[in-house]
Amino acid sequence: MKNADHLKELRHLSVEQLTGKIQESKRRLVEVDQEKLLGKLKNVASRKYLKRQIAQMLTIRDEKIAEKVKTNA
Repeated sequence: MKNADHLKELRHLSVEQLTGKIQESKRRLVEVDQEKLLGKLKNVASRKYLKRQIAQMLTIRDEKIAEKVKTNA
């Protein structure tokens, strides 16, 4: 249920807001990768979760862009 609420929340964001969240998440992923390399990362599953979130945001953003193109054509 928690994930469904998160996805609903993402679908209400604009393309620009989604792009900002994607960039922020990618920066966090780089930080997590660095922590993993240094052996400081305690929760290894956080990387997998973060990658999944980025993929979901990219999919939603691409759907919104495709919808805009479709309505403008």
